Amino acid sequence: MMHPSYEDERPRPSAGRIPATGFRRMLPLTRLILILGLAGCGDPPDSEEPRSTTVDLTASDREAGLAAIDRWLLAGDTNSAEAIARRLSTRLPEDPHVGLALGRTLLARSSEIPAGSPTGKIAARALATEAAEAIRPAYERAMETDIDVTEARRALGLALESADRLDQAIAVYEEGTIETDPVARFHLGLALLRAERPQEARIVLLDVARVRADDAFVQATLAEAALSANDPDGARTAIEEAVRLDGGSWPIRVRRASILRRTGDPRAAVESLLALGESERAERAVVEELVAGWLDLERPDRAAEEWAEFARIQRGSPGITFEASLEAARLHAIAGLDDECEAWFEIAGDTLPDDPRLELTRERITVIRRERPNP
Repeated sequence: MMHPSYEDERPRPSAGRIPATGFRRMLPLTRLILILGLAGCGDPPDSEEPRSTTVDLTASDREAGLAAIDRWLLAGDTNSAEAIARRLSTRLPEDPHVGLALGRTLLARSSEIPAGSPTGKIAARALATEAAEAIRPAYERAMETDIDVTEARRALGLALESADRLDQAIAVYEEGTIETDPVARFHLGLALLRAERPQEARIVLLDVARVRADDAFVQATLAEAALSANDPDGARTAIEEAVRLDGGSWPIRVRRASILRRTGDPRAAVESLLALGESERAERAVVEELVAGWLDLERPDRAAEEWAEFARIQRGSPGITFEASLEAARLHAIAGLDDECEAWFEIAGDTLPDDPRLELTRERITVIRRERPNP
């Protein structure tokens, strides 16, 4: 199964599109919403045939709106981006570029929702589904014309994956060729790994590696495909090539540690991650891989300490603090450190007192204690 950190380097949904020449400087959000919202707003309340929604929206206003969406997404303000995108979509419901912008915005919103709880997963999946529905017309129109289809293909594929429609995403990525859209082929390799089809993924990724020989993340993903295809030597060769290409990247270091651990050297994996800097050590993917390494070394106490420290670092994010505290409590219980277990369980309870995962974790801790060998 593909290591979770392999998602880190996918192009973010918030990445802005390449602006067309002649875009105006971004207008303030309030003015843009006013411009986009006024078109057609003079219809009588009971009018059966409202006026055209596009009459009062000029081409320059449309371009300014699309440019503003890109700018807000790049700034990480998905709320402002969504406000403009939905207004544009209401005014121009048949415009494929507007649909693509709305879809990318919704996909960015879905990626911000914490996925640890069932409700979070449901909300993220609903937004991703809406994103796919908004993007598909833009993709289909691009396929029928000379418009560059690569951006729409990747956005649609990512939306379908996030909506748990993996087979449909694979079908979309497969429509790109290695000559015209190698990035889509890379996404195809990732999706095939997620679908637990490592042999097919490896064939695709080998083709990508031939045209992007200097891409460390292609090599790292190829290493994962090799390991999933029961070729540990091939996996180690590919991951070392990835490190050679970009050894300063912490995601590459995490992936190397994962390969080392799963090919029988958890100590080297842990030591390589402990050597990272303070900021890199605060990344969740690093923490998760360190925890896995410590558990393989039969050190649940050290694994618990990793989650405890992560909870301290993330105390400004209640959802993350809650999850990390629960894991710290559970692993302290496995290590036989009951005082620490109760302390971290209490922190989790104080953070999100109504979360149903509290009761589930309490039950797991009870089972852990009951199954301990008698002293």
